[in-house]
Amino acid sequence: MFYRILLLLLIVFLIISFNYSVEPLVFEKTEYIEVEVRGAVLNPGIFKLERGSNFADLKELLILDENADLSSFADLRALYQGDLLSIPYIQENKKISINNASLEELDTLPGIGIKTAEKIIAYRQSHGGFKTLEEIQNVSGIKEKTFAKLKDLITL
Repeated sequence: MFYRILLLLLIVFLIISFNYSVEPLVFEKTEYIEVEVRGAVLNPGIFKLERGSNFADLKELLILDENADLSSFADLRALYQGDLLSIPYIQENKKISINNASLEELDTLPGIGIKTAEKIIAYRQSHGGFKTLEEIQNVSGIKEKTFAKLKDLITL
């Protein structure tokens, strides 16, 4: 008798478990990343993209300067949270004037970031501009090695 009850309970359990469908919990949460863009764009700033986006997705949101040089960016380049992209300007023998360049233009120079570009602008404002190219070495953060990289790319 005991085995019959146990068998009956087992059969009921199996019937219930086969007829009961469990649907997995699905969270409709899309994760985003934030990427900062500066340089040769007319709308620099922080862009919010879906996780897994690539440079082609970002490019659709950018308003590029007519002299933007995208040759170093592959469309399939994956983007990650906190990426900082500095879009360079086309450098067709065009030198950047350290006396007139904008913050964004100075930021495209090798070895020069936003902070150093700000220091260059502050220096030229307080000293009435640069008199020689070598004078840029008076700016904090620019020494001989950095100047060697810059000297062929800058002008007064």
